[in-house]
Amino acid sequence: MKTLPYLVLLTLLLTTCRFTLPRPTESGRNIFACLVDGKRWVPDGGPGFGGPKPIEGGFAVHGVWDQALQKYVEKIFINITAYKQNGEIVNIYCKGFEPGRYVLNTTTPIIPNTRYPPSYGAVANGQGWYITNENNTGEIHITKADTASGIISGTFSFKAALHSNLSKTVEITNGRFDINVLTL
Repeated sequence: MKTLPYLVLLTLLLTTCRFTLPRPTESGRNIFACLVDGKRWVPDGGPGFGGPKPIEGGFAVHGVWDQALQKYVEKIFINITAYKQNGEIVNIYCKGFEPGRYVLNTTTPIIPNTRYPPSYGAVANGQGWYITNENNTGEIHITKADTASGIISGTFSFKAALHSNLSKTVEITNGRFDINVLTL
């Protein structure tokens, strides 16, 4: 009977540790983490010899045709991709870089082939690419974006559908990132 409280405590600790994610910060700690269908997901780098680093991306500059000005103008976006050794990928793309909320609610090509796609969230695993669309939505909340220091911080959550079978979905919750593009 004396061991029962210890077993309950041990079970509770093991259960909560499974879901522990790094806390959200805004200091450029180079973290990216989330829950994928309720399971802890933290990148550890892409597979293979010389595979991708755990986190890649940051600020991206694209030339975009401005109809009103009748010329190309440079726009800054945020594109962050995180990789695991098992081949899983989580990618968030934000059609802007100013702090604020960006809604993920537009159907996007599986591998965006436009120069200026709408904001999206995507996940790749052994089944293929899952991506947000008008029925499977979410948001990215940029809390800090400083091009001078290279720091991009924020949170994200979304539901995405398998590109080849829209009835299969994945849910990303409690997402957070705090990267410094100068030290990735």
